[in-house]
Amino acid sequence: MKFDYRFQRKIKVFKRYRRIIEVLVKYGFGEILGRMNVAARLKIGKRKLLQGTADLASKSYAERIRLAMEELGPTFIKLGQVLSTRPFLIPVELVVELSKLQDEVAPFEFEIVREIVEKELEAPISEIFDSLEEKPVASASLSQVHVGILKDGRKVAVKVQRANVKELIDVDMVILRDLAELLERFVPESRRFDPTGQIDELAKVSRRECDFLYEARNMDIFTLNYADDPMVKIPEVYWDYTTKKVLVAEYVEGIKISAIEKLKEAGLDLKVISRRGLRIIMKMIFEDRFFHGDPHPGNVFVMKNGRIILLDFGMVGHLSQSVVDFLTDLLFSASTWDARKILKTVLEFDLVPEDYDQLGLESELTELLYRYHKIPLGQIDMKSLLIDAMDIFYRYQIRLPGAFMLLTKAMITAEEVARELDPEINLIEEVEPYVKGLASKRFQFSVFKKDFMGVLSDLRDLITSLPFDLKRITQKIRKGDMEVQFRHRGLDDLTNEMFESSKRISLALIIAAILVSASLLRHAQLGLKIFGFPVLSLLGYLLGGALTIWLVINILRSPRNR
Repeated sequence: MKFDYRFQRKIKVFKRYRRIIEVLVKYGFGEILGRMNVAARLKIGKRKLLQGTADLASKSYAERIRLAMEELGPTFIKLGQVLSTRPFLIPVELVVELSKLQDEVAPFEFEIVREIVEKELEAPISEIFDSLEEKPVASASLSQVHVGILKDGRKVAVKVQRANVKELIDVDMVILRDLAELLERFVPESRRFDPTGQIDELAKVSRRECDFLYEARNMDIFTLNYADDPMVKIPEVYWDYTTKKVLVAEYVEGIKISAIEKLKEAGLDLKVISRRGLRIIMKMIFEDRFFHGDPHPGNVFVMKNGRIILLDFGMVGHLSQSVVDFLTDLLFSASTWDARKILKTVLEFDLVPEDYDQLGLESELTELLYRYHKIPLGQIDMKSLLIDAMDIFYRYQIRLPGAFMLLTKAMITAEEVARELDPEINLIEEVEPYVKGLASKRFQFSVFKKDFMGVLSDLRDLITSLPFDLKRITQKIRKGDMEVQFRHRGLDDLTNEMFESSKRISLALIIAAILVSASLLRHAQLGLKIFGFPVLSLLGYLLGGALTIWLVINILRSPRNR
């Protein structure tokens, strides 16, 4: 049985591998696959790798990547979503294109829904629900949602995971890891994008989204965070009916936030809704430090009383104190239009490579700020501003924290939704009070007290542990278990240069000795002569001349003279 399972799994992996290759070839990526030696691995003819079948002439490489990911399904859609939050790794045009990935697919049959629900809840549907609608109200790559009524009369939304989707993702992860390793091995220029690291991040995200218990816990946290806000509604989770593959929650009637005409018909003030939505996002970010990672229109609804409903909490972001400090410093520097402060902030958090171009980076940041400085706040498009900034981050390889990039994506999405309701709204004006509030908090006595107590605690730990640490170090020295190594960056290059220089000096001395000896032999007029020159003297001049030419060429071809 164990052998059969392994064999079947290998067959599945092989078939899926070929399908992935076919789609990538279809969209014109056969040349890269050829460089990765995939043809030999799967016994595919090299010619087939160059036979693209999609209409590629009118499509950019970024569009072709997005279309290929959509066709390959949930794992690749999630990969696109992960990459869209990494503008320091991929070009901006690809970030923008991957942000368009649609996570909507055709629904699966109700019989499969019945089978999954009954297996997960360990009871027939008729014993749990009074009714469960067969047609889903929403369908995505990982799951779909049905409306039902429990036996006690509560109306619920039943989220059901697609059959075998986790198994498909597991197979895809094996293949993607293999492709990532091949890419790093055979396409050296890909290493700066960290393919294996991105696949590992995708594996973590996918595991979370395949676990509805994780999403349910997120919903409970958001419910607590907005317990005092009567204008926000988070559906209640019904834990008695929730498992890893089935999530049952309160069903709340609402109008999709992008359905402008329906909102108007309900008598709702679009400007109020727009600002309310943005302030909800700002509270998540700056107060709770726990935010919705994908607030697109399909996840945000509005009740008839103006209350905003938030749905789908599979993708969330957590902000550490360090990220909050970085965000505060960055936004405060940007609000004062000071490029040098922005650069200082980025340097303080060690986000740039060692060999970066300081003057070039500061110049580009200054130009970016100047481009938007004279524009009225109401006319600044936050999306354009952030895309221009991300382009600079990408070119200078500034590696911003992952949570910060997910946050940036969430803010751009929120602004786009808000602008659909109120074209005059400005995200910068909404953010400004929170930034000033965070900046001013740093100078409050309670913060100073907390920081001071932290320093005292660290000092106490140092004083109490220092004698013990010194004792251990002394014991290791006595036993000979400790050795000190000095490492100097760039010392290897210096050693090599000194070695090359010494070789050239030695050769120059040998050449000089040969030429002097040849001259002495010439004056001595000893031995056989040719054209009046002693043979040994002539050979000495020829050898010395040849070595001199070789030495000059070697010096001119050294890296420093290129």
